[in-house]
Amino acid sequence: MNNEQRRVSMKDKFKNKNGSLTKYALACGYIEKMGSNNISFELYHNAGNSYDVRAFDNINKKRLFWFSSEKLAIARKIYRAKHNYLKTYQRLSGQEKFCSGLTEY
Repeated sequence: MNNEQRRVSMKDKFKNKNGSLTKYALACGYIEKMGSNNISFELYHNAGNSYDVRAFDNINKKRLFWFSSEKLAIARKIYRAKHNYLKTYQRLSGQEKFCSGLTEY
């Protein structure tokens, strides 16, 4: 195995094809984040054998949401659903400017 193949295989350990973090990466302490200056979302592995999803209001400095599940698949669904719900709500309520910067990072 040459260096290029090693680099690709290590990269595959941390990212899925859709760009999300793998179970291994989350277990290593990586945190999946998306958001903007106004609001942010996190998906991470808690040391207590659970996967947590949190949403923060960065302007008012408060937590909006916290969900915990033993199953990664459920935590991922909540993570995506909460993000999509917020974007839709803000678009329909005329607050598009508030979420216009929502991106994955």
